[in-house]
Amino acid sequence: MKELEYLILTHPDADHSGGLDAIVKNFKVNQVFVGNGKADTKTYKSFIQACMDKKLQPSVPLADKEFALGNGTFKFYNQKAQYDDVNDNSLVALYVNGSNKFLFTGDSGKEVEAKLPLKDIGTIDVLKVGHHGSKSLSSDAFIKAIAPKYAVICCGKDNKYGHPHKETTTTLSKYKVTTYRTDISGTIIVTSDGKKITVTTENKTTEKAGSSATNNSATINTTVKKQETSTTQPITTTVYITKTGEKYHKDGCSSLSKSKIAISLEDAKGKGYGPCSKCCK
Repeated sequence: MKELEYLILTHPDADHSGGLDAIVKNFKVNQVFVGNGKADTKTYKSFIQACMDKKLQPSVPLADKEFALGNGTFKFYNQKAQYDDVNDNSLVALYVNGSNKFLFTGDSGKEVEAKLPLKDIGTIDVLKVGHHGSKSLSSDAFIKAIAPKYAVICCGKDNKYGHPHKETTTTLSKYKVTTYRTDISGTIIVTSDGKKITVTTENKTTEKAGSSATNNSATINTTVKKQETSTTQPITTTVYITKTGEKYHKDGCSSLSKSKIAISLEDAKGKGYGPCSKCCK
């Protein structure tokens, strides 16, 4: 896969915008959407510059407009947000493929959840839990209203923030939501054929609705079956190397030189590069 129909940046925080410059440089991207607001962080500037170099114009999507993806459509909410907390300016996206529905909430908190048109969204199949499972979101009323069958929490193993927080996992458990966590199961792929949902974790296990799962992933990939072809493949993690070094690094590492080279984590390992002891602990 070398072409992306859409690239969506919910908000400019480094853990969301980091590495997107490499995606823009190495893939054909047809349309770029961003959340409301501005940022002057290094990762966001690099992303915007990469878009400019490719003559792409990142834009805030219009309210109520639907966009086609595979056999399904998606629309956005929270486009006009102007919160002091950049997390609450996150774009929220609802993807509908046949009878299957996915809700992606970025890092938005409970105040945003309370303002979403829940009657319009209705009940969903899969919730990408916002802000890595922080206690600042996924309120009892919100989870009850959308009644997800599955939830995916993206967070690093033993992260310093303590994500996911107990308050969030307790609420999901209360409503019997099958929950997957990236800190435990690695990459999670959610596949929809328009009628049923299949969830496969990095260790090749598959869970069905109603089961008790504890899994997770740094990336959630929605594979839409379009007639006889699959439209997407998992996006790999981007790391950086130098021409003379022997280690791979995360963006922003002090050990990186200006001539850093973007490469997939899989390729870096395959070429014999080891993790940087400073940024890849």
